[in-house]
Amino acid sequence: MSKPRPLLVSSPTIIRFPMNTFPDRVAALNGAISTCTAKPTVVAVQGLRKAVRQVEAQLTLLDLIRDRLPHRAAQSREAWLLLKKVRGAAGTVRDLDVQGDLIHKDTSIKSNARLGSQNDNKRGETKHLHRQLAKRREAKALRLVRVLAQNGHSLAVALQSLQQALEEVKEPIISVTELASRIGNWFGANTIHLPQRIAARRTHAELESRAGRERAISLLEMHELHNLRKTAKLCRYLVQVLPISSKTTQKLIKQLRAIQKTGGKWHDWFLLAEIATRHEGKKSSLTERYVQLRDNARINYIQKLASFSWVDPAKA
Repeated sequence: MSKPRPLLVSSPTIIRFPMNTFPDRVAALNGAISTCTAKPTVVAVQGLRKAVRQVEAQLTLLDLIRDRLPHRAAQSREAWLLLKKVRGAAGTVRDLDVQGDLIHKDTSIKSNARLGSQNDNKRGETKHLHRQLAKRREAKALRLVRVLAQNGHSLAVALQSLQQALEEVKEPIISVTELASRIGNWFGANTIHLPQRIAARRTHAELESRAGRERAISLLEMHELHNLRKTAKLCRYLVQVLPISSKTTQKLIKQLRAIQKTGGKWHDWFLLAEIATRHEGKKSSLTERYVQLRDNARINYIQKLASFSWVDPAKA
């Protein structure tokens, strides 16, 4: 892939987004689709999912500067809809890949254990669950290839049309400071339910301490915690578009990545515990093990959320 275009134009305070990043992200996505269509390996699916997320970040940024764009360049609805289909199909396969990897890392299928012992029973349950996931992965990978075959060309056309419209934007259209501010407002708008929900249950004084914030965040529903993780991931991609390498920016990216990582681990164990419950039963030793790992991962995730504080990425 060609080297990314320089982010800065004539001044360190002006950014020529979107044309400094959009073409490269689209090219990467087209390449990932071709690779995954040919053979949906673990690496190929991971690359496709990442490429989709990065293009979604580009479209999110376009939405944030819609008022600065020509009408045609602001029309991204078709691309959004097609990306959603691809992301959903790729995400299902990627989740199964991660779950299979977690099973291997937690309990070795080839480990020696006394016949009839608890470890032997767990090994049997693990092997059975692994076979079920492998079958499901094979079926979902075939579905992913079909989704790419049905939507890949239309997605490429939609993104090419959008790119051509953006190429008409010849001058820098937004300052780094303003774009950073809009990203911050977007993050606040997409996480507003967090302070609203916890404020209804805790006093302001309680929320000033990290322990108080952890107790409050622990009251959030599963889907709310899941959405916070996805928001942090997308926001990291948004911030990385900014042509800034200050300590403040790096701190923010590091915090967002930590939320994404710990939240992802919690969500993976959550799904795996659900799958184990369906296939092995609620009282199986394997299910109990995964529930324990899920709960431990949730605690780590909540701790990261409680320690997070937004910093302006445009500050030095």
